[in-house]
Amino acid sequence: MRLDHYQRGVADRLRPGAGSPRSGREQVVRDSVLRWAVLQLSGVCPTVSSILARDDRLVHEVALQLACSDRPASLHRWGLQFCERLVADRDAWIVWAAATDALVLQGRSIAMAAPRCPGDMTRSLQLVLSGRDPRVPRPTG
Repeated sequence: MRLDHYQRGVADRLRPGAGSPRSGREQVVRDSVLRWAVLQLSGVCPTVSSILARDDRLVHEVALQLACSDRPASLHRWGLQFCERLVADRDAWIVWAAATDALVLQGRSIAMAAPRCPGDMTRSLQLVLSGRDPRVPRPTG
């Protein structure tokens, strides 16, 4: 079996709704591939990954990404595909975070994402990148 066929088969079995693994070995492969992909995409798309993780959506969204696209050889291009898919999300914060990461991956100014930010963009970035949720209101008083 060629490696690309094997990779495609693993990605197909990761697709949500693909059914239960046929063996314990298959489950180990699934878990390993998914963990690797979460780690890699979190590294190149830190803003959107952070918010997705807070919503318990990161693993699911990465599994969808594995299943819906042919992974380019470049991790940055794959991250860009991930972000481009997520800019159509229903959550305005995900849209902003995905747009921000996409601009970084394209080498463009993140200021272009400012109009999409539901809050103050500078504060939001500081919070996300320090591991806090930008959607939590600022304490008053």
